[in-house]
Amino acid sequence: MPPVPRLSRESLLAAAEAAEAEATQKRIEAAALDEHARLLREAAGNAPLHGVNIGGKVNSSMQTVHRVAISKGRAKTPFMKAVTAAGYTLRSLATRLDTPVSLLSMYRAENGRPIPRARAERIEKLTGWPANAAHWPNGIA
Repeated sequence: MPPVPRLSRESLLAAAEAAEAEATQKRIEAAALDEHARLLREAAGNAPLHGVNIGGKVNSSMQTVHRVAISKGRAKTPFMKAVTAAGYTLRSLATRLDTPVSLLSMYRAENGRPIPRARAERIEKLTGWPANAAHWPNGIA
């Protein structure tokens, strides 16, 4: 085994100073990168830069006014026009009624379910849609 060279005290101190200088430089670079990341997050509004909802999905941070405007644009039936005119989407109306959206859809679907009178009357109070059998395709229970 070859002999290990002995280093002088001066060379060890010089190596320590070089290592400390390199560590200081790395800390400065890391701080600059942290600041750069902070500025990028601030510019992006702390929002993720990916995951944009498309294809009929609505971003959860969208304001209610915009949701209703989209819903109004899609409203084809007189019932949905009455719902959106009252400032609701089908989902927000279902939430207000404490019922699933699918159940509201079943009340309006051909060969669906009859709507309970109390729920039809509550919808009438909220949207103005009449609570009578003529306006509910499956009748009122």
